[in-house]
Parts: sequence; structure tokens; C-alpha cells
Amino acid sequence: MVFRHISADFKVRALWLLDNGYVTEDVSDLLGVSERSIACWRSNVTNYGSVIPPRN
Repeated sequence: MVFRHISADFKVRALWLLDNGYVTEDVSDLLGVSERSIACWRSNVTNYGSVIPPRN
């Protein structure tokens, strides 16, 4: 898969869809991102409070 920049707003919206009843597979297909990316965004929110992890 080709790297592309995905905005924080887009990531937040994807997680909003999941929180409002959509299934990960459907969100992935609808938005054209991988399920793994969505899982990473969710993990970032859990660990750092934001879809964007802090810089090292």
C-alpha cells in the first residue's frame, strides 16, 4: 500500500463511526484505509489521548 498523509480529523471521524455502531470492516471499506490503521488510531487514543502519538 502506498503511504499517504491522513489528517487527524479524518482519523477522529473514523473512530467516531466505530463508536456509533459501524463495524471496523465497514469503516475500512468506506474510507479506504486498512483495519490495521484504524486499530493503531484507536490504540493511540487509548495510550496518548490523541490519534496522533507524541514525537520521540
